[in-house]
Parts: sequence; structure tokens; C-alpha cells
Amino acid sequence: MIYAVSSVNWQHLSEALLITAKGMLGIFLFMGIFYALIYTFELVFKEKK
Repeated sequence: MIYAVSSVNWQHLSEALLITAKGMLGIFLFMGIFYALIYTFELVFKEKK
């Protein structure tokens, strides 16, 4: 098992981590934009009492 871990191709691993990081950044960016959109809609369309 240790041999399998030590024979990892570090180039492929770093590329996979970079793709994962880009995907996570994209998800958090989308969530931030979506949250800002909801917050803006709450300010524009206030509930009438």
C-alpha cells in the first residue's frame, strides 16, 4: 500500500487539485452572487404591512 502512495504521479495530482480548487471557487462565487441577488430583491420588494 505504501508503494502505491509513493508512486503517485505528482503532476496529475497537482492538476486534479487545481481543477478541484477552481470548481470550489466557482461554487462559492455563484453562491455569493445568488446571496447578493436575494438580498437586493428583499430591499427592492419590501413586504407591505
